[in-house]
Amino acid sequence: MTAALAGCGSGSNRRSAEPQPVTISGIEGLIVEPSTSGRHPGVVVVHGAGGDRRELLGQARALARQGVVALTITEPSTADPLPPASSLAALLDGTRRTQLRDAAAVRTAAHYLAGRVDVDPKRLGYLGWSAGAKTGTFVTGTFRALALLSAGADTVSSFAAAAPPSARAQVRRALRPVDPITAISRARPGTILLEDGRRDRIVPRRALENVVHAAPARTTVRWYDAGHALNRRAWADARAWLVAKLSSA
Repeated sequence: MTAALAGCGSGSNRRSAEPQPVTISGIEGLIVEPSTSGRHPGVVVVHGAGGDRRELLGQARALARQGVVALTITEPSTADPLPPASSLAALLDGTRRTQLRDAAAVRTAAHYLAGRVDVDPKRLGYLGWSAGAKTGTFVTGTFRALALLSAGADTVSSFAAAAPPSARAQVRRALRPVDPITAISRARPGTILLEDGRRDRIVPRRALENVVHAAPARTTVRWYDAGHALNRRAWADARAWLVAKLSSA
């Protein structure tokens, strides 16, 4: 799937910009710059579970061709995963720490982009797919616009219901601070694009709809006749939406 996503939706026969490796506070990334001079929008691009900075490099190249400085990163959950949990308490703590570390890495990447001379710090965007889309729900305040593709989440109450009765309160306390459904509900109206596949076999439909229903007013929601990886049209639409949002006054 990684190879397919890397080239998905590039939509151009022009030569791709060459990515340059960067390391930002220990976070490995690849940056792709537009061929034009001046200050541009900047977009942080984040992969799915188990992926890395190369997974969505095709999307970064396509964004660069559209006048965006695009930065892909490898999240800490991939680069430095926590050890397997040996108890429920450790599992819950690991879930919380993993989500907080990934969100912090995205904010660090955004700060790096904002400090570049070729980036307008007022025009920062985010493109995340799958797990990367879920991470995006926690960083909505950092970006002017966020395109979240195949973003799904179960409710905290469903996780608690699956736990032993004596542990349900513990589960609720641990997961509420890192609940993507609650997080996206706090985003600014009109800043979110959600794209989902009607034939997604990885994330259940109800999990996708949980995020859609929790999203703030004026969220753009699009469904495609596609699976979890979506299709070229979806990726092209997401890039076009981001570029339009980041180019407007």
